[in-house]
Amino acid sequence: MKPNDIFRTVFIRRNAPQLLRKELRGKSKEWLWVGSTADPHQRFEEKYGLMRPCLEILGEYRFPYEIITKAGALVTRDVDLQAATSDIGLLSMRLFSSFDEGKRQSIEIKATSMRERIDALASLNRAGVRTSTMLNVLDKSLQCSQFRITPVGLALIVDRWVHVQFRRQEFGGNFRPFFRQFVPFFKGDSLRTGTHGLR
Repeated sequence: MKPNDIFRTVFIRRNAPQLLRKELRGKSKEWLWVGSTADPHQRFEEKYGLMRPCLEILGEYRFPYEIITKAGALVTRDVDLQAATSDIGLLSMRLFSSFDEGKRQSIEIKATSMRERIDALASLNRAGVRTSTMLNVLDKSLQCSQFRITPVGLALIVDRWVHVQFRRQEFGGNFRPFFRQFVPFFKGDSLRTGTHGLR
């Protein structure tokens, strides 16, 4: 497989729920990341519906999990199960901020829009799902007042933590002035930061 094919080729394990049940038997209950490699709410999920039985199994085994996604409305389909397992589960939404929509789309191939993701995050939060987000900031010129969602708006729909990441090529080590705009709205370790190497 060529390097870029990882974003265009998806191999579907239609027996994923059965494999998950088999794997969880006898396992110590350490945190399970769902979507750390590939988003579990891609388009094929609408057809195969693999996430719902997986959530049911995680709830049955009381196995702690975090769903990492860039999905919009599709992720709200299983809001009842996510809310029912909110004591052991967490949904983390990946968000990207950039004035250059082409730049964002070149990094997030076929991902849903920021607006759809924010609406989904708000809907899940209102339903009692524990929510967090990783906000990737791509443009140095951005100010919080120019976001599609402001820091205070983000604080209202995220109850777990916010991780703000800055594009190393754009910011270097000079991201603190931007980051400080978030500080008044989050307390303690609910706000984290770092840099990434996304091109």
